[in-house]
Amino acid sequence: MKTSIYSPFETLITAMTNDQCLGADWVYKRPTTVPKANVAKHEDRYIIELAAPGYSRDDFSIKVEKDTIAVAVDGMVTREKPKDVRGYNEFDYGNFERTWYVPDGVKKESITANYNAGILTVELPVEKSKGSIKVEVT
Repeated sequence: MKTSIYSPFETLITAMTNDQCLGADWVYKRPTTVPKANVAKHEDRYIIELAAPGYSRDDFSIKVEKDTIAVAVDGMVTREKPKDVRGYNEFDYGNFERTWYVPDGVKKESITANYNAGILTVELPVEKSKGSIKVEVT
């Protein structure tokens, strides 16, 4: 039998994926991920869409301070796993925070958010421009 220089690594991987270890918490810890976002500018509003499946609307915290808006999930979100099931979880429902600058002209008190089908949609309405104005020179 050939001995590989990676033998200790292969042994570790084999042990980690062995059925005897699947119930252990230390087997595999996924790092917290940050949900992907789409940001779009429309004539009358900006829209931020955040792909965050698996949460409930109560998990989200949205704060507007000065010239930023922050979307966060504070506190680890836990999902119960039946005790008679063996395996490991790759779903990540951890903490995250995403922050964006709020452009000039956004009506901060009119910002709304909706969570549907795993997508958090935040709408930032923009004040309508009064069009051109005539400035009189004196």
